[in-house]
Amino acid sequence: MVNSIYEVAHETFRNSDHISKEIHADLLPFSSLWAHYISGIFINSWKETVMGSELIPKDPEDLSMMLQNYLLLQVFNKLNYDVNYDEEKAPVPFDIMLSLLKLNVQPAHAAAEAVGTAIGSR
Repeated sequence: MVNSIYEVAHETFRNSDHISKEIHADLLPFSSLWAHYISGIFINSWKETVMGSELIPKDPEDLSMMLQNYLLLQVFNKLNYDVNYDEEKAPVPFDIMLSLLKLNVQPAHAAAEAVGTAIGSR
């Protein structure tokens, strides 16, 4: 489900006729930001549902690593498929992969910082 959220955010954004090509690059980080928060809501609800069962590790770091590894595996499979069969969609899983890897390097997106600055200046 999380991978689908990222795919919808990126694919819809890339295929939108409502966004001019001039501002496309400036707005693309917001699709990752949206997907990050929506998938976070989904993951938190899922964790509440399965908490205490044997489906998830008890250690939060192990759970985080498990989820990130699973998502990266799904993204690599999708990227492999798109490169071989639908090259126009290949940037979508690549963007998702970069978003996931950025979470390990730096948790704040540039878009999140921009939103935080805009909210703080009100």
